[in-house]
Amino acid sequence: MKFIKLIPVIFTALFTGSAFSTPAYVIGEVNVTNQTGMQEYRAGFMDSLKPFGGKVIVKATKPDMKEGESNGVVSIIEFATLEQAQAWYNSDFYQKINKSRKDSSTSRVLIVEATEAK
Repeated sequence: MKFIKLIPVIFTALFTGSAFSTPAYVIGEVNVTNQTGMQEYRAGFMDSLKPFGGKVIVKATKPDMKEGESNGVVSIIEFATLEQAQAWYNSDFYQKINKSRKDSSTSRVLIVEATEAK
């Protein structure tokens, strides 16, 4: 009887690809140069993640740099898939607030898909 209850879950996972997807991460390093200009970005950032299932898993205001130099706050955002991470970054809402981040900071942002360690 328990297996029968799992059939819809298994079916959904198989046909949406979620059974085989790997998470993706957006890694950002932001050095704010204009606090006032960052207000729009900060105000809308968390709301921008919700439609894409993104969640902030790391926010380090003072990273312990072992090599190289820190450029500011380091954030890591997790998404269920690479497609969701890319859709979030390219979304109209995020791009609107992203302009204020670009105008008010120096930043590095990258999207990586998790891979199985070999």
